Amino acid sequence: GKVERAKSGRIPQGTGKGCYGYTYNATTGMRELNSMQAPIVQRIFELFYSGTSCHGIAEELNREGLQALGGGRWHPLTVRRILDNDTYTGRTVYRRTQVQFTRDPHSGKKRRQVQFRDESEWIEIHGATPPIVTSDIYAKAQAILNDPYRRLARKPSGVYRLRGHIRCLSCGTPMVGHALAKGRYRYYRCRRTYSGYAQGSCDSRYISVETLEQTVLCELARVLSEPRVLLSEARRLNGDDGEAVRKTELQRKLNAVEAEQRRLARLYTAGMLPDDILEGESRRLSAQRQRLENERQVLEAKGPNMIDLERLERELPEALTRLRQWVLLATEDDMALILEALQVQIRASNDQVFIEGVIPTSIQSKQDKSVQDFVTIERTWASPRGCNLRSPRA
Repeated sequence: GKVERAKSGRIPQGTGKGCYGYTYNATTGMRELNSMQAPIVQRIFELFYSGTSCHGIAEELNREGLQALGGGRWHPLTVRRILDNDTYTGRTVYRRTQVQFTRDPHSGKKRRQVQFRDESEWIEIHGATPPIVTSDIYAKAQAILNDPYRRLARKPSGVYRLRGHIRCLSCGTPMVGHALAKGRYRYYRCRRTYSGYAQGSCDSRYISVETLEQTVLCELARVLSEPRVLLSEARRLNGDDGEAVRKTELQRKLNAVEAEQRRLARLYTAGMLPDDILEGESRRLSAQRQRLENERQVLEAKGPNMIDLERLERELPEALTRLRQWVLLATEDDMALILEALQVQIRASNDQVFIEGVIPTSIQSKQDKSVQDFVTIERTWASPRGCNLRSPRA
């Protein structure tokens, strides 16, 4: 039915938020220009063609109090999506994309994915959308967006190995890499250290990349090379002392993660959270929730003599010594592996670092030869000036 509707010159779908700059006419099945929004679309293309960045355009529209399609703030990604949309040239294509649902192997939930169809399946509906910009202006905008030199300029000027694992200690916002003097000096900074951030600014100081990364490696190596940490946890798991208390604590943490996920959903629905931050926060919370679920399952499935303590005490010191040497000399790929394997999450300021992670260990049971896992959590306060490192330049 939708295919026949498209072939008859009418847009099949007239639900949802729609397309910014237009109003859908359910009677005719076509779009009509929105007198308030269409001029803003024209202005976006003109500003971009004249040299204003997507971030600069979003900032200007927000300063003037203009609202995006959902009624929220403008973000650079929102602006780019408008510049990428050839609908504004008057083109309407049905069956360009299709939605597929896949199962997330970690959470078991369905994941929605949008994929492009082969062009032979597209159905173009002529005359269903009035143009807002000319094809020439759209082509020029595309040329700027796809300019290889522009893409190169957007690439990081250096390697920031802690990205995705580090948050500001002051406000909890993810930290990003920042370079000065053409990459000569590199720092981590809070996303909110610039005034245009949607949720207000943060006055936290920059942290030297070299100092912070070496501090994190030193702390991880120290924890991983100390056998008593794992041995103590193994003995605790083999006994029943405090098991009920630990289960209660795990449930409390799970409830807190679920509450945070609901808060993110509310902020995103209200248009107060950019897509990129939502994605990063969702990944972090999902990983944290999975870790807590795994630990709870270990506690619930625990039986007598779960871990061979004699074997663990005999073999662990040598293994951890080798592991410490590898951590201290970690390459970029090695560090990425370490951070993922230990599920490291870092909160940092210019003079203090909080590192949280897990240490998974697989032990083979003598009785059933099955592999049993246990996890220990280590929280460490450290100074970024630890490990005999140089203090930050600024």
